[in-house]
Amino acid sequence: MGGRGDKWKTAGNRRKWWLIAALLLLATALGLQLWITRVVPSGDPLYDRYQAAWLARKRWSVGLAILPLSSTPGPQGLYCGIDDAILAGWEDEFGDDPRYWELRFFNEAALRGALPLRLRAPDEPEDPQSYRSAPAVRHLARAQELGVADGHLLDLLEPYRYASLFRHHAYRIEQAGSREATVAANRAFEQAELEQLDSAIEASPGSAWPCYEKFLALNSYGVDSELVELLERGNGLPCERRTPFPLSLLESRTAGGNIGNHILAGSILEVQQHLVFGNWNTLELKTVMKELVVASPDTGLERSMDAVYQMSLREGVADDAFAPALAYVALQLTLVNAGDGLDATGRQQLLYQVGLVDALQAGRLQWQELARHEHPDAWYETMIGWLDDYPESKVSFSRQEFKPLSWSGRGNGSFDEPERSRLQRWNWQCPLHRYPALSRLYLAQHSYHEQHIEPYFGKLRGYHIGRYDERNYHQGIDP
Repeated sequence: MGGRGDKWKTAGNRRKWWLIAALLLLATALGLQLWITRVVPSGDPLYDRYQAAWLARKRWSVGLAILPLSSTPGPQGLYCGIDDAILAGWEDEFGDDPRYWELRFFNEAALRGALPLRLRAPDEPEDPQSYRSAPAVRHLARAQELGVADGHLLDLLEPYRYASLFRHHAYRIEQAGSREATVAANRAFEQAELEQLDSAIEASPGSAWPCYEKFLALNSYGVDSELVELLERGNGLPCERRTPFPLSLLESRTAGGNIGNHILAGSILEVQQHLVFGNWNTLELKTVMKELVVASPDTGLERSMDAVYQMSLREGVADDAFAPALAYVALQLTLVNAGDGLDATGRQQLLYQVGLVDALQAGRLQWQELARHEHPDAWYETMIGWLDDYPESKVSFSRQEFKPLSWSGRGNGSFDEPERSRLQRWNWQCPLHRYPALSRLYLAQHSYHEQHIEPYFGKLRGYHIGRYDERNYHQGIDP
């Protein structure tokens, strides 16, 4: 009997120790989960409040969620979005802060995985003030109504104000039944368009964006000296990047600063892959440059081209991929079409600027190689993984028929798609891995940009087409 009792006693002790071990593992896992999803104070009260609310909602699901590999937002939108009702409860506390309304705009856009359509002809009549009730944009309009909108928020709102006006009049023009009615509808649009564009300049006199919006809206009628002078005026004003809070906060700190919890930060930064806030088709600037060659205003080809060149190089107007391409087009068009008016000194300077563009592009290629080796998961998924939705393009990518813009025209040999195991691809679907990896990638990218890319942009902005001197640019003497 004693032996049997000792046996049961031993078995009971084993179960007890297994239970203790299991509880310790569970406590360790819970503690680790709480540590990973903790609020990391950023020093910004609104962002820290958002961190706390977001992490409270995601804390116990962040390790279990399975995210799509493709770039197409799922039925629930993008991962960083939370219920707007949570944010609405903070209005009494943060309602006087325009960034609060930007946060609600950003959050609703993330929840929907899309921004409202802008320039399109509607199928039915649309009120010119329809932007006030448009999804996501309604929060920016509410800030304007309350009188708490600052210049940055107005810059975010203006493209949607203009789009509502455009759609309203586009429908009326399409429905005009006679030539006289069409002419009258077009004149009514031109008058309303001018009034709204001028009111935007008056409402935000310290920002370049309203000047740029007016230039891009009216250049289709032909670029005259007045528009060139408007563009030059804009080039002399601050040009803050048109991204809403909290993305704007993270962008200002990615080069060096506290971005809070990296899971939240990575999910916010991921939005840049899906939504484009406040930008236009930058290829339109390329069309403007070509038109200047055909019909230059009284300001002359070089001065007019320089105004567009300087605009294209401004931070926020075009990204690192398009800005060098636009600058290259402006320089080459000037070299080819300036004719006898371009002396040897001017040609030498323009060719030196072309060399700076080439050096900038080489620096961007170097970043791609660096990121590919130091951040392989995040690099692969942001550069190649999105092609899962387009298998034919993915095959073309490996054959170099399709390449990211950073390779186009500057290819450094054939590109072989890196091998990614199925486990590595599945791992990317887990937020606990995905978003810290994205956060580290963007931090490294912005740091690299500040050290190796921005200096070239600074040099390019320092030169002006049409203003030349006697220095020997082949010796690398910069302004």
